[in-house]
Amino acid sequence: MVEPSIAFADPVRPCRPVQENALQDMLDRAREEFLAGRLAQAALLCRQALEQSPEHPAALRQLGLIRLVEGDPIGALRLLRPLRDTIADDSDLAVALAEAEWATDSAVAAIPHFHRALALASDRTEVRTRLGLALLTTGQPDAARQELERVVASQPEDARALTYLGMALLAVGDAARAAPLLERAMRLDPTDPGNAFQLGQALRELGRIDDALRALREAVRRGPDLAYLRVGLGDALFASGQHGPALFELRQAVALDPSLVLAWAKLGDMEQLTGDPAAALGCYRRAVALDPGNPALRALLGNALFAVGEAAQGAAELGRSMAAGWAGPARRTARVRVGILAAPGLANTPTDYIIDRVRHAAAPVFVLDGFDYPCERIAVAHDVLFNAVSDPDAAPEALALAARLVPAIGLPVLNPPAAMFATTRQLMAERLAGIDGLRVPLTRRYRRTELEEPTAVLRDFAGPVLVRPVGSHGGHDLTVARTADEVRRAVAAIRSDEVYLTEFVDFRSPDGLYRKLRLMFVGGRVFPFHLAIGEHWLVHYFRTQMATDATLRAEEAAFLHRPEEYLGPLVCAALDAVQARVGLDYFGADAAIDRDGKLVLFECNATMLVRHADRPAMFDYKRAPAARIRDAVSEMLDRAAAEKRWTSSTLRVGP
Repeated sequence: MVEPSIAFADPVRPCRPVQENALQDMLDRAREEFLAGRLAQAALLCRQALEQSPEHPAALRQLGLIRLVEGDPIGALRLLRPLRDTIADDSDLAVALAEAEWATDSAVAAIPHFHRALALASDRTEVRTRLGLALLTTGQPDAARQELERVVASQPEDARALTYLGMALLAVGDAARAAPLLERAMRLDPTDPGNAFQLGQALRELGRIDDALRALREAVRRGPDLAYLRVGLGDALFASGQHGPALFELRQAVALDPSLVLAWAKLGDMEQLTGDPAAALGCYRRAVALDPGNPALRALLGNALFAVGEAAQGAAELGRSMAAGWAGPARRTARVRVGILAAPGLANTPTDYIIDRVRHAAAPVFVLDGFDYPCERIAVAHDVLFNAVSDPDAAPEALALAARLVPAIGLPVLNPPAAMFATTRQLMAERLAGIDGLRVPLTRRYRRTELEEPTAVLRDFAGPVLVRPVGSHGGHDLTVARTADEVRRAVAAIRSDEVYLTEFVDFRSPDGLYRKLRLMFVGGRVFPFHLAIGEHWLVHYFRTQMATDATLRAEEAAFLHRPEEYLGPLVCAALDAVQARVGLDYFGADAAIDRDGKLVLFECNATMLVRHADRPAMFDYKRAPAARIRDAVSEMLDRAAAEKRWTSSTLRVGP
């Protein structure tokens, strides 16, 4: 530490040197008391020194350090800020300023001071560690990684630095490198719950959900009263299908810390997904009350309000969410900024997985009737739009609004809303008819009144028909009817005013099992996503024996890793033709292969779910194929953003 020299302004007065010596002795004693932890005595000596010399830099500096250690960063800043240039070569002062700024404002203000301290003393690894954490906290994970790698290289047994480096690697999407570092940190410090928690996150990213749960349970064992640990465990339990234990952990989290916003938000997500929208709404309201300026929480609350039928309030919350997200100057980032066009609460392409939040900064742009869209600000805030409003049967009004909004913003858009109107079940069946190697079951849309006497209608179909409400997916309210009476009963059980009838195709394989493929089309390429094999014609993955039959999983793995061999040249050629006719940037198809080797197309649209295999290790073979789909979407977004262009305008959507 370098103390400032004292200038004798009036050498004629003989008492001056004595006073300066006494003052320095007082400051030396203050420093000794400070280092011994006797802060009150140290502060008293500093105040006595300042009574003699009110602007004395060393006295102000020492008192500022005391205030910081006492937990008064505001008082510390008031004393230390004026000294920044006066004592420019003091690395301790720079560190103190960094910590005080961080404690009172944010890590952003601390970073320049940490850099200054390291410029003065580059070997201070504890300062470099804090700089790495500050960079990580402020959304600069790659810069954090570089600083923390230097720390770990010089101190490979520093458990805290290993943990922070693991966190930085996780933030840049490198869980494979993060996991062994975090495992080492756990061994070096077996009491810290943080390293176990971060290891759990890394193992989840690697698809090792069982190992992740063990690490997260260990984190909770080490810190049973830390609510955020229970949030992480609850989230992982839910991902592994253990809904009851997941809800228990999240309810424990909010009980332990009712002020933890993330706990309320995650609990709301779980309540929503397990079928209790009213409970979810209550959780989101608590989260917003705790953090009213958070646009993401406002969006969750808005969608939850739509789910319980409170559309007007829901639209108001979504509007507040967007307004908050666009407030202030737009930040230019190294990541491509994606605006996701979404309808409130429904009828959207699932984007949580396919838009990689490590590679892209993503924010929703909700399509709301009557909302004043600041199109120029939206265009500046984003580089590219991804239209997730994808179901013309369920949300035709939202699609129409989105189709008017996109040209006014002027950004490149993937899956243009206007193109989605042609993706209804009936229109898609008509568009794809006649492709060699493809069988598209006849599909027609009817008003319920047209099916009060369905005998004449059924003459158009060669056999049994599938009956479903318009806008329905996932097999909801889907039945097979073989007679006119069965059609009438099926329609009577449906609340929708309109229904689809689709030719039923028996796609059973020679072994008696039903096989349904999901294929995704991204940027002109076709990717396999999954193969579900079951005993019933209504094939959904959760209804099958895939989790219990290794032979079925081996067949799915063969399909995912060698799709051309599994499908054959006739089907591959048909898929190329489907891609060309549909022409969307991103969409999917559910299909089967019949006994003639043709592809039977059940559904083809942009609403299909793609997710990683966040399941037990037996499904790890699905992770790489899913990641290829996400990577293809990332490449497509990057290409579109490189062509960014926009025009300034303002549009009021709606009447």
